[in-house]
Amino acid sequence: FNISIESGATISEATLRAANDHSTSDFGRRINVLVHNSCYGIHNEYCCIEFKRHDAKMGLLTCQQSKSIHINGAMLNDLIAKTNVNDIYLIYMSFWGTDGYIAGLKLFENVHLVDQISSIHLPANLVELEDFRSTIKQLYQWRQHVLHQSQKLALGVFKERRKYESIDIIRPSTPLCLIPERVPAGEPLNMHFSPSKIKKTKGD
Repeated sequence: FNISIESGATISEATLRAANDHSTSDFGRRINVLVHNSCYGIHNEYCCIEFKRHDAKMGLLTCQQSKSIHINGAMLNDLIAKTNVNDIYLIYMSFWGTDGYIAGLKLFENVHLVDQISSIHLPANLVELEDFRSTIKQLYQWRQHVLHQSQKLALGVFKERRKYESIDIIRPSTPLCLIPERVPAGEPLNMHFSPSKIKKTKGD
């Protein structure tokens, strides 16, 4: 499944759904970069990436950090709900100017745990290219994680869809080889159908 990166102050669908249950300004807010894709007709979001100016004040950077945790936490909850799998975790990034960090976020006993994986730096001149190697390795590992999580999510969504789309029309104890004329008398096949719609009579 292809992964898309959308930039330009977009809004996360996961935060909009979370806004129905929580009251906070972080939900439904615009974000800088959204990493997402679609599988089996379901839209999935894997992380958001935020950027601030290199001269941003510490108070603004702290607010950005809190916002990133809230938004990525909403995305993580959304992915877990879609797959019913608890071993999914997110890796996201946050930048101020050319500096930033990669962080991991996991849900443990209904608490979002965040841990910084590595600091990263985008080169501003040729002298910094040698140091950029470590950042490239971290970005590659982040990319591989997103691809792995997308495959795991697709499998989880597929299993959940099969679980609810499969309808048992016979009792498990009834042999599949029986045809109607061979069914013992007094023990007809039990067929299960979805409820029929009740038609309203005219004048109701």
